[in-house]
Amino acid sequence: GLKFGSDFRTTCDFSKNSISKSDAQIFLQSGFFREVILLYSHTLNDESNQKLTVSGNVVRRKLLRSIFILSAQCQLLGKYAARVPELTNIIFSDSYRETNSFDHIMWCALLSKYTSTNQGPRLRMKGVVLKSSNDLQLECMSASV
Repeated sequence: GLKFGSDFRTTCDFSKNSISKSDAQIFLQSGFFREVILLYSHTLNDESNQKLTVSGNVVRRKLLRSIFILSAQCQLLGKYAARVPELTNIIFSDSYRETNSFDHIMWCALLSKYTSTNQGPRLRMKGVVLKSSNDLQLECMSASV
């Protein structure tokens, strides 16, 4: 369990129901976690793609919630999610913030602890700008007002 006085951000095993670091490594090494993130981000329902039904949108919300829970349970997965531009571009978009304000605040709070200036290399896509930890914290604060 969680010990008081310890750095909870470096501990993956919060409870018996939490994901272990070795399980998280398997999710990453197998590509499963990346595939779940890409499944969510590549099924975006925009004006040009009206194929998603109400049930499709429910599935997308469940996928995003699963990504959030896995990222919150283990720092390894959270750090990975924070570095995937396809996911962060959606989460920090104005349209997502306007329609999902609570989830947006939760994502800002979670990802702000995983993004820092001294962190290793980030996954990058041409033309994509990832926000810094300070920017995420400011956005989180302004969204809650």
